[in-house]
Amino acid sequence: CQPDIEPADAFIYRNESFTLYSREELERLVGILHGELFNGFRPGLFILWAYRMEWKELPTWEWNMLKAETHLFFLGVSPVKIRTDHNGHTVTFYKKTEQYDTL
Repeated sequence: CQPDIEPADAFIYRNESFTLYSREELERLVGILHGELFNGFRPGLFILWAYRMEWKELPTWEWNMLKAETHLFFLGVSPVKIRTDHNGHTVTFYKKTEQYDTL
């Protein structure tokens, strides 16, 4: 058995495989995803019931024109734009592609 590489007080979101390092980050994610936290099956385990999270990459020019809420830093990605589809219960996070844009 390998030792856990995450800090003891970290919150690991298993579905998307990323780690939140504070309760504040966890609460921020819960709010953005219009979710609710429930106690899990063991102490320290939570279940997040929330909108589905989707990630999309856009070229810089398209990202710049996108009308959406902008966050300068979110889950290690900087910056992102966020759109919420309440009918489809989906929150889409848009980030810029890492490739160089061509004219």
